[in-house]
Amino acid sequence: MNNQIKGWKRFITIFTILLVFIMVTACSNKANKKEDESKGESQVVEKENGNQDDGENKQHEQSEDASKTDETGPDDETEDEDGADNEASEIEDDNLPDEMKVGVQQSHENGTVVTVDSISFDEEYVIVHITAINGKDSYIKLTYNIWDGAKLVDDTGFEYHYLAPEDNRDLRIESGERLTGSLVFIGRLQDEAKSLNLTFNPGNPQDNSKHDYDPKLIFKDIEIKR
Repeated sequence: MNNQIKGWKRFITIFTILLVFIMVTACSNKANKKEDESKGESQVVEKENGNQDDGENKQHEQSEDASKTDETGPDDETEDEDGADNEASEIEDDNLPDEMKVGVQQSHENGTVVTVDSISFDEEYVIVHITAINGKDSYIKLTYNIWDGAKLVDDTGFEYHYLAPEDNRDLRIESGERLTGSLVFIGRLQDEAKSLNLTFNPGNPQDNSKHDYDPKLIFKDIEIKR
């Protein structure tokens, strides 16, 4: 009888161990399956997030490219227009001489001495730079008639009209004084012109009287150096 009881106890013990082992194994497999499913879901989410990030990055790059195109387009057009304007200006300026050094001098019986120092040119004017000294015992007027006090004509016959200065319209110079200034004549230098004639007080008879206060002075055939 005792042996039979011991046999049942041994059987129950073994059966219990087997049951515990089976339960532990089943729980372990279930945990591993959940872990695998969790990993799979995580990989799917990461892949979706990666695709979304790639899409957003592509959209951002396209937006930046479009922005760069918008920013550079108008500037390039403006630079092209400025370049065309500069080229046109250079072509026009090429037809005009650089500032010419002249250094020609004329004197009058009344003691007046005038020197044409240089002549410069732009698209609208011819500018004559002069130095004048009054050696007379009273004042003189280099351009007595302010509307026609100086005359500039080229060898083609084209006349450049004198523009009197506002501060000294008749170019008055007191006795013993010196005047340095620029005479402005309206008009662009003619392309065919080769020389210039400059006259002060062209309406005054040229009698070279020492009493003249509006001396007539003529500079003939000033060569245009192109």
